[in-house]
Amino acid sequence: MTRTATYILFSVFLFTALMCTAPASAASDEAKLGIGLEQGYDYPYILEIDPYGLGAAAGLMQGDHIKQIGSVSMWFTDQAEKFFKHHLSKDKPFIVLIERNGALNQIVVDKSKASRVFPKKPGTDVYSNCYFAPEAACIQSITETMRPDGSSHSSQLRHYFSKIKSLMLLNEKQKAMAVFKDMERLFFNDPTLVIYNSWSVLESRKLLGLAPEKRHFDYIYKHTDKRISALAQKASMFAKFGQAGYADVFYNDTISLIEKKPDELKNKFMYIAPMLAKLGKQEQLLKYLQADNYSSTVRNSLLARYITELMKEQKHGQLKDALSMIFSVKRPWTNKDYVLFAKLFHKLHMNDAARNMAKRLEKLHEKNNDKPLFQPITARSLIEVNGALGRIHLAREYIDKHFKDQPLEMLMKLAVETANSRSSKVLAVQYYKDLPKLIDEAYALLKKLPAAQKKKLNRRIAVDFYEVLAAHLYSNPQYSELKAYTQYKDDYKGIIQTFIEARRFDDAMTWVNAAEQEFGKTYWYGDIYSALGALSPSREFSEKFKKYPSFQKNKIRYYNPHITRLYWNGYFEEALLNFNALNTAQKVYLTLNQARFVMPCKTCTI
Repeated sequence: MTRTATYILFSVFLFTALMCTAPASAASDEAKLGIGLEQGYDYPYILEIDPYGLGAAAGLMQGDHIKQIGSVSMWFTDQAEKFFKHHLSKDKPFIVLIERNGALNQIVVDKSKASRVFPKKPGTDVYSNCYFAPEAACIQSITETMRPDGSSHSSQLRHYFSKIKSLMLLNEKQKAMAVFKDMERLFFNDPTLVIYNSWSVLESRKLLGLAPEKRHFDYIYKHTDKRISALAQKASMFAKFGQAGYADVFYNDTISLIEKKPDELKNKFMYIAPMLAKLGKQEQLLKYLQADNYSSTVRNSLLARYITELMKEQKHGQLKDALSMIFSVKRPWTNKDYVLFAKLFHKLHMNDAARNMAKRLEKLHEKNNDKPLFQPITARSLIEVNGALGRIHLAREYIDKHFKDQPLEMLMKLAVETANSRSSKVLAVQYYKDLPKLIDEAYALLKKLPAAQKKKLNRRIAVDFYEVLAAHLYSNPQYSELKAYTQYKDDYKGIIQTFIEARRFDDAMTWVNAAEQEFGKTYWYGDIYSALGALSPSREFSEKFKKYPSFQKNKIRYYNPHITRLYWNGYFEEALLNFNALNTAQKVYLTLNQARFVMPCKTCTI
């Protein structure tokens, strides 16, 4: 049997393993969750929910990102659907870890629980009446009278899109069509809307049962910047709406530009891969993989991103072919490529394949036994790959052997990779018993390091390590410590988001205060108040944050999720009090979300 044939058989096995990561048994009719899932950028999330179903009874809510089911990390919609159905087919309650408004929350799903019942109670005005005693007629009335939240054309277009979605949810197609005509009129009169608002126009047509027409293509094509990123995104957009012919025009322009400037593939593969996946351009992908003028890193990064996009789009047929390309397409491999695919297989729940990549890297390392200059390079990759697979003890062996005199940077790198091996850094710190000890050891060494030596550390590793520190509940990282490694405001973004995810709200506030003093205005206060509104541990805790000067400018970010939380948990009097304190626009926004109580859940599939 040839090597190529062996690779193809192995890759078919990988695809079979991917499709069988959870038992195929479906949930019984009595155990329906009543949720519709969709793939977010990084994680699946609840797009729609039946408020009277099992999911709502358990405490799941629309917009929740599914991070973990049982003890298994979730990265893709397929995985979440399979594991939900698998656990629902049993009689035991199971735990779902979700991220809500940026912070982690634990949900127990128990199919023996009764469905939720939401008593309808009168409010004090037309809006509170509609919110606390929702009926289709009042929601429709408020929908028809809603106004844009700004005067810009972009704000108006968003307003039209929101209105169309609400009217279609209420089965008012004629009225939605009338709004859409205004939307299109605005769109065709302002070419600047093409950049960011084309999708909402085409999505509105889809909701109305209409396909994009040539006039839409002509207008969007004319006013799209002829850069690779812009063209590729528009090709992906038209493919998403089933318009292969229009998509191909943007696609052909994109490919032509790459032929003129081949180096652009290196910098723009994150736009090219989704385009190739959505358009099904496997032959073009194969050409790039076989092109010797591209490095192995460029080719394998393109393939890995292509596979990820197919998984997001749930294109299983193409996924099988793409997986076979990993081994069947002849091209050079480096230590970085083994790490790349080990991480990808790990996310795809293809654990045997991930370990196989690590073994291949070990063999490459052994070949360098007589090459002392190369051994540390492959050792670094082995530390990275073992961290990415959660094998701290194996990675430590390479640190002790190759970096025992200066272990700090590798210890930090190992902590970062291990934390990223789970769908949440916070959950990773809790899952791996050796990770907290590793973090503490690295942090102690870091604090002892002289200032001159700190500046020699890899800047990206240092910033990423502080994100891991933020996930570790018993660490106390200081804003001032990071000054040696930071250059931009966004260097702090991931750290602050991790504080919020871990519900370390006091730490998040301290760091945002310091960041605003140094860099000026950020939008991170709103992120803190949004998470607080959804998941504050107590009223007293929330009251403390309401006293901060930043609260007044961000209070709607707090009250939106907070009132929803009160309502869903039966605290009607307190919810009404908070609702009445909102202005009219804010009341309208909350009331429109109550349509789920009066209309069937259209996308609920589990």
